[in-house]
Amino acid sequence: PTRRSSDLYDMLLFTKALFGDPLLTEVVGTFSYEFPVGVDENGDVITAAYLSNNRLLNPEFTKRTNAIGVKNGYTGAARNCLIGAIMRKDGHIIVAAMFKVNTGLYDVAEELLSYGEKYRSK
Repeated sequence: PTRRSSDLYDMLLFTKALFGDPLLTEVVGTFSYEFPVGVDENGDVITAAYLSNNRLLNPEFTKRTNAIGVKNGYTGAARNCLIGAIMRKDGHIIVAAMFKVNTGLYDVAEELLSYGEKYRSK
């Protein structure tokens, strides 16, 4: 069998396409989501919460309210990887950080997003 894989270019194309769907954009921009998992003996709905592990969305780590945490993960070859974005009135700024950026992955992403905001505004 042939092994299928995606490279950074593929992920950026995916991200661009994702922004064409408002629901998917909302999903990847959501830090927490509660969903029903059952009903207790009193008939009350029991919920569980999903919390994203993407720090671009976590209010404890960022002051951004316009972040979209598209994809984060790890591979042996690329190590920690992140594709994130911010929404703007005039579109999106997409950033990618990868290739053995071990400790400061989100710091790098924040710096890239800030750089993009600063220079896109001109």
